[in-house]
Amino acid sequence: MIALLALLPSFAGGHYDPTEIARESTLYASVSEEAGSAFRTQSARTEAMANALIQYETALDLLGERAPSAERVRLTNLKKTFNREKAVLQEFAAAFLEDFDTEFSDAVARAVPSGAVPCQTMIPKGRALPGMPAPMMKNPECTGVDHTSAVISALDADPLVIQAAKEMNAVSWPTITMPAAPQPTIGDSNRWLSVEPWFRGVMGSSLVAIDRSDEAKRIDIEAALEGQPDQAELESMRATAQTITSQTAAQRAEASSGVLVAVDQWNKKAAKKGRDISWCANPVAFGGCSGTEETAGIGREIAQHKRIVSALP
Repeated sequence: MIALLALLPSFAGGHYDPTEIARESTLYASVSEEAGSAFRTQSARTEAMANALIQYETALDLLGERAPSAERVRLTNLKKTFNREKAVLQEFAAAFLEDFDTEFSDAVARAVPSGAVPCQTMIPKGRALPGMPAPMMKNPECTGVDHTSAVISALDADPLVIQAAKEMNAVSWPTITMPAAPQPTIGDSNRWLSVEPWFRGVMGSSLVAIDRSDEAKRIDIEAALEGQPDQAELESMRATAQTITSQTAAQRAEASSGVLVAVDQWNKKAAKKGRDISWCANPVAFGGCSGTEETAGIGREIAQHKRIVSALP
């Protein structure tokens, strides 16, 4: 402590700029960039896996009674795994952020001379024009000596922070695992169409309408969750959510039923030429299906067939 303060001017009062310290401290930048990169990577993966789960559920709904029960079970298990791992990641990120803040806040407190106060040295001057950065001016409230540079030097030389930064940069972040595992095709052919992307391509507006209807029905539940619902209220909301899920699944199955029948008819003729297709509900992100994907190949041809077009809702 004494050694750190010896690096600073020996007068009291003045000010320091916390924003500038965060921007110019080598240690702060090192940990911030490393952690930020890890967090962005895990956030992107979390979002991708969440979207894949939605795609999987939508695909099984679109298949209706054709959807294998084993894949429904698999989807349920994947959701459980995802929710558990997402919770672990969120708790880790929150704890990391708290540790990060504590370590650097304590270090700044050790480095700041007695009597110095935090003050943002540069502030916006007037209104910013659209698309232009706001002009800046010196903050008249920042009086006395500016200790910011001295605090940054002391902070980056603090052995406690140096060690903490080394440990934080070396930590391994938890990840969303969700291993890919190809599933059997739903049908007799080893050529397959990825259900959700294919249907999204041929009847996207109908699916969007169903998605929006589902979201609208859940608004009240989401609003209630922001309060402090008791156990009975949580059970009621859970039951309501399950009812909405069932209604949405039924709407999707009804919307796709005619198209599925039309594809069956197309398949009868295509089989004679060895060009028939099967369905694959499992998203490519989770491994797709065994065999060859034809979503962008034969799938495009099927989507333009007059029989399929006439069956669209």
